[in-house]
Amino acid sequence: MMLDIIIIILVLYGGYHGYQKGLISQFFIFMIFFMLIFKGFYVFDFVKKILMEINIANKKSYIFIIYSIIISILSIIFISFITKKIIEFIITITWMNPINRLGGGILGMIKYFFFISICILFLKEANKKINLFPYHFLQNSFEKEFQFFFYQKESIFSKLKKLYFYEF
Repeated sequence: MMLDIIIIILVLYGGYHGYQKGLISQFFIFMIFFMLIFKGFYVFDFVKKILMEINIANKKSYIFIIYSIIISILSIIFISFITKKIIEFIITITWMNPINRLGGGILGMIKYFFFISICILFLKEANKKINLFPYHFLQNSFEKEFQFFFYQKESIFSKLKKLYFYEF
C-alpha cells in the first residue's frame, strides 16, 4: 500500500513535469539519440572530410578521430536544438500550446510509470537474492500491470530479443 502511494505521487509528478516541459521538449532527447544512431555516420563522414581538408591533425592519429567524434556529436545536438526551437515556434504561432502541454503531461506520466516499473522489477529480482526489503513492501496493486508488461509470453522484450539477437 505504501509503495502504491509512492508510485502514484511519482507518476503525478512526472505528469506535472511533462506538462511544464511540453511534448516537444519531452521528445528532444529522443530526437538527439535518433539522429546519433541513424544519421551519425553521415555526419561523422562529413566532419571527417572537412577536417582532412583543413589538415588539423594526421589522418591516422587518434586526435583526428576524437575531434571528428566531438564535432559530430556537438553538431547533432545543435541541429536537434534548432529543430526543437523551430517546432516550438510553429506551435506557439498556431496556438497549439495547450495540446503540446497536455501531450507532454500524458507522455511524462507514461514515461515515469515505465521507469518506475523497470526499477521495481529490478528491485524485486535483487530482493530475491539479497533480501533488501520485506516481501510485503514490494507486493502492490500495480503488480499485475508490471507482470503484463514484462512477464508476458510474447512481451516486447522477447520480440526485441528475437529481432536483434536472432542468429541466422
